[in-house]
Amino acid sequence: MIIEMVEGRWKRNASAVEKFMIYVIPEPMSGCWLWLGGIQSDKKPYGWFRFKNQQGPAHRWSVRLFKQALPPGVTVLHKCDNPNCVNPDHLRVGTSAENIADCVAKKRRFSDKAGFTSQSKPKISPEQAASIITSHRLMGGTMTGQALATTYGVSPATISSIIHRNRKYVRAQQMGREIQIVGSAS
Repeated sequence: MIIEMVEGRWKRNASAVEKFMIYVIPEPMSGCWLWLGGIQSDKKPYGWFRFKNQQGPAHRWSVRLFKQALPPGVTVLHKCDNPNCVNPDHLRVGTSAENIADCVAKKRRFSDKAGFTSQSKPKISPEQAASIITSHRLMGGTMTGQALATTYGVSPATISSIIHRNRKYVRAQQMGREIQIVGSAS
């Protein structure tokens, strides 16, 4: 499927499916259709698609374009657990409660004793963040994120956030505030 460029823009009469598929590359091993277009944000790694005056998450667009209309309030769940996948065969319509239950069952979220779920681990103090940065620097970057994560009881993604975005944490430490660090559950 080839869509022509006219004066630096996509051909105006291209359908939503044609434009959508420009940003898709099939991954033969998993069967996922990987989204190569824009993403929502740093915190939500889901694809983002715009067509004419409408925009939204690419996986929701995939269901709309290839399967069915989406009533308000429904959630689109990934069977393959790949947020970049837009293969309609890997997506299903469900509820938010089903999505959370799926996350907990697959240990992408954790549940506390009261049954509440959270995507983030407990808070790390500014002192702990400074200690993580110092440990990483003293070891010349050789201490792995996994080792630091185990030491501090957080996820490797949290350690990476602290090390690579340390200005935010150092600034919080100078102000003497506790900060909420959001990382993926490990």
